[in-house]
Amino acid sequence: MLKAIKALIAGARGTPTKHTAQPSMVVPAGYFMPASAEQLLNTASRKQCLQQLWENSALPKDLYEQFYLQPLKHLIALMQVLPATQQGEYAREGGLVDVTLQTATFTVRLAKGHMLPPGAAPENQSAQNVLWNAVVFYAALCWYLPLFNQLEGELQSGRVWLPGLTVPGEPYRFRFRGYPPENALTISQSAVIAARLVPAEAIDWLSKLPAAVQALMLVAARQPGSLPVIDDIVREAVRLARGNSLLPAIPLGDGPVAPTPMPSQAGTATADSLVPAVDLQSAVNLPALESSLAQTVARTDTEGQEGGGERTLADTLLSSALDEPVNKPLAEIVMVPETTANIGEDT
Repeated sequence: MLKAIKALIAGARGTPTKHTAQPSMVVPAGYFMPASAEQLLNTASRKQCLQQLWENSALPKDLYEQFYLQPLKHLIALMQVLPATQQGEYAREGGLVDVTLQTATFTVRLAKGHMLPPGAAPENQSAQNVLWNAVVFYAALCWYLPLFNQLEGELQSGRVWLPGLTVPGEPYRFRFRGYPPENALTISQSAVIAARLVPAEAIDWLSKLPAAVQALMLVAARQPGSLPVIDDIVREAVRLARGNSLLPAIPLGDGPVAPTPMPSQAGTATADSLVPAVDLQSAVNLPALESSLAQTVARTDTEGQEGGGERTLADTLLSSALDEPVNKPLAEIVMVPETTANIGEDT
């Protein structure tokens, strides 16, 4: 299935997404016309990602749209056509949307192969798994939020636009900062964005399991997770989406967590291979959960680091479609929009 997903989303890497102004509006050279999330997602490859997200979600349609699709569209609207980096595969227009959407797609698919939390009794895992899967999805959405702070923007009116904090209401332009942003400010800004992504109804729903809410708060604050398997799943999804080159620009509150190996068979590894066993009481009691996982958070196993350890199942499923040459980097700091026609339905 992972190989099929790769084949479906590989097309997003080769063709820049075209989002331009409506015919009645003239956009100055170097500016981009704001687009809605629906317009930004209206490409064949991105529609395929959305389809994969839905098919691998355990939620009914109405809750999927409220808890998954709504925050995703909010994030896409904030990203507009921003690139994820100045050089490399995701330096193109819309690169930040592409890497985020692909990472989220892989994350949901990988999480489906786990019963969460690992080590809990099967009946407890069955009751809690859908909530933990939502936390994993939100962790994927939040992964690249620090990349917003490497950019600065301006609206056509001359007002400052802060990428990631607001959706531009008029033509906008942007450029990469000439200096590295401060980690503390980057982490704080990411936390603000993350807090605004998750719907209040989702917080209320997750509150049925306090440990899940705690894990989500740590994700938003860019702290090492209370359940390391969440970090493992997202890191593996980042690797599959080829987002590893963006890691140097993504700080964590207490420094990066050492990567850990993914199980060779998703969903078949024992609980001991991921985290110490915890019972239901520990899973819903914050102090107990913190105590049972304290040693796991500090682990320093490096078998899963890039270039080391055994090949995972995901490795063997990598599609050759992803071996195509990377796109050319941005030619200039301020990107020039394409001049082609309106956004429309894919044909």
